[in-house]
Amino acid sequence: MSTASTIPIQIRVDKKTKEEANELFEELGISMSGAVNMFLKQCVNTGSIPFRIRKPRPSKELLEAMEEAEALDDILILILVDTGSHADLFDM
Repeated sequence: MSTASTIPIQIRVDKKTKEEANELFEELGISMSGAVNMFLKQCVNTGSIPFRIRKPRPSKELLEAMEEAEALDDILILILVDTGSHADLFDM
């Protein structure tokens, strides 16, 4: 896209949203400007607000449960090693 055919726009968003969006766009390999341009073009092309493109994220509860499960695994391994009951695990 030629810079001669573009004009600047200014929007206001809260700091956390901007930081999270920048992080996501970096993961997707696009800039903030590129993402806004895609959004605007999709709006014009479809005549609607397109919110179907998204990155699935686990819920806070799921992340906490996963951390708890990992901690329990660590505890179980320590117990098995301490009691000498771990030998059977490696003979499978």
